[in-house]
Amino acid sequence: MAAVPMLLLLGSPQLQSADGTRHEVPSTVPSFLAAWLALRGDWVERESLGLVFWPDSAQTQALHNLRVNLHRLKVWLDEHGAVGALRAEKRRVRLVLRCDAADFRAACGAGRWEEALALYRGPWMQSVSLPGMAGVDAWLHAQREALGAAWREATRHIADACLATGRAAEAVALLQRQLEQEPLAEDVLQALLRAAPHAGAQAQAQGLYERFVRRLADDMGQVPMPATRALAAQLRGQAPDRRAIPGSRDGAAGPSWPRTLASAEPVRRSLPARLATPSLVGRERELERLRAACDSPGLVLLRGEPGVGKTRLAEAVLPQALWWSCRDASGPSAPLQPVVDYLLDTVDAWRDHPVAQRHARVLAALVPALRPAGEVAEPQLTTAGSRAIQAAVVELMHALGRPIVIDDLQWADAETLALVEALRSAGRLTLLATLRPAAPESTHSLWLDVHIAAGAVLPLELAPLDELALARLLADLSGQPGGAPRFARWLHGRSAGNPLFALEALRALFAEGRLTADATGWHSVLDELSAGYDELTLPQRVAEVVRLRLAALSEATQRVLRVCAVAGHALWLEPLAQVSGLSAMALGESLGEAQQASVLQGRRFAHDLLRQAVLEAMPEAVRAATHAAWLRQAEAKLGPHARAGHAWASGDPALAVRASLEAAAH
Repeated sequence: MAAVPMLLLLGSPQLQSADGTRHEVPSTVPSFLAAWLALRGDWVERESLGLVFWPDSAQTQALHNLRVNLHRLKVWLDEHGAVGALRAEKRRVRLVLRCDAADFRAACGAGRWEEALALYRGPWMQSVSLPGMAGVDAWLHAQREALGAAWREATRHIADACLATGRAAEAVALLQRQLEQEPLAEDVLQALLRAAPHAGAQAQAQGLYERFVRRLADDMGQVPMPATRALAAQLRGQAPDRRAIPGSRDGAAGPSWPRTLASAEPVRRSLPARLATPSLVGRERELERLRAACDSPGLVLLRGEPGVGKTRLAEAVLPQALWWSCRDASGPSAPLQPVVDYLLDTVDAWRDHPVAQRHARVLAALVPALRPAGEVAEPQLTTAGSRAIQAAVVELMHALGRPIVIDDLQWADAETLALVEALRSAGRLTLLATLRPAAPESTHSLWLDVHIAAGAVLPLELAPLDELALARLLADLSGQPGGAPRFARWLHGRSAGNPLFALEALRALFAEGRLTADATGWHSVLDELSAGYDELTLPQRVAEVVRLRLAALSEATQRVLRVCAVAGHALWLEPLAQVSGLSAMALGESLGEAQQASVLQGRRFAHDLLRQAVLEAMPEAVRAATHAAWLRQAEAKLGPHARAGHAWASGDPALAVRASLEAAAH
């Protein structure tokens, strides 16, 4: 029976082709792209990949690098029996190829521990690194650690099952294998010492304990924990120090040998499948409205802040649409760039169409691959040439006959807006544009205002999820039908209902091991834990989104937001202007810009995660100096506890102690 093409990334990385032949995966950028895409198992935006792999490059250069390396990856996959595995579209890419790491993670998430253990050949991409790309290398090591933690969990579950059914020798063998790969994992050693008497393996366990003691002393200069020493003493038949055994009391009877091997050390669990690909819960009304709006030709405008779910809704309503993704206009952008990107990425699918053949010389101005050998592309982007190109693209789009999504219309150049207007005027295609809030005087806003007033464009607003909708989404994700109202309230307050922020916060809780899941649902009870998550590290994807939003603001506005983040709000204008070093007029303009960009909602941050992102981006010395300046300028308005907090954050212990004593007395 022929083998299924598959990436084997647990252990030494290999590609298994359809005939069962295995090929070593080289340590190259295309290979790491394959690993990234295989583990994600879903569509990934090109801009996100460019930001991860080439974070220091301009967006145009990063996307060019990505296009080159994706081509190299496609060639390598085709040569090794995985033809067609790489799917590339204008704005996103996907690798349709089984991956043992993804299968392993899914098996762990479903509690299929035997299956998971059979898949694990060794650490993720063992002995492979990419030192020239620090961000990718850090991701590699983080995934290696997370998958290793999942393997330890699978091992522990199977060892528990072995011990509970009288197969103690198998449990000891599993734990010994784990200890060989992680010789300083003291929780594993403790579990082995507990299981050894049931298997008659006291001597073997004692030898492993002594080896652990020597290794710990040589590598770390430390001795085992008291609980470990107590278990080893009990194994030797000595009377252990009762105080060293967790749960025992001096003079009380010692604990009986356990039927499971659970230790005090928590283990990480894999990301639940529902959280990896969440349903559109809480968006039923919006889906219905958008489907109705897109039932007939015309231009529909879907407006909302970044992360609110515009792209997700567009994909659900128009799954067969062509995508034109506009780029951030803060950098250099060629005319018709989103159209050019789409045509370049899909040229093989449309170049033989009769319309494309008829307009080949005109379209060659956008797609050089259409240019006959030795000929110069024409027309160029002169006025007459632009009209010819526009007419050719409009005719080609009509011939293809599919809806078009124009993503991030706020960054569209004038030529792209003119092309969208030509398609809208023809009235033959459904056009759906997504749009972020922007300044009222921007080019696209003026254009849209005219058409909305004339009834030529249908605007739809996509608001963040309210608390009830977020609670429903949380219930669907967690498998806890009763919901978790306190946790949902906390999560809504932290994310203000922004789905991206809420989902990434949940993913971060799983990544940090503070939420776990198995076949029965999420653990522990969410409402019992919601009070302790306020120090959650800002999720990486949220940090990237926020960083891009803030970078688009003026330097004065960014400075004001840093002071607002330290203060916690923008309620007190006079001290805010003094610390920011701005006049009252300039401060008002900056606050208006921040509100227009949905960073501030009124005088407070729209999301707590936005404030956290600003704080984390500030150098420690700048943050401390800003706390000190705010304390000086706003002292009369601050309560004693707030003064104490700013004093400690400013790094002035004498002032902080006095303020803390005053707060305590208060």
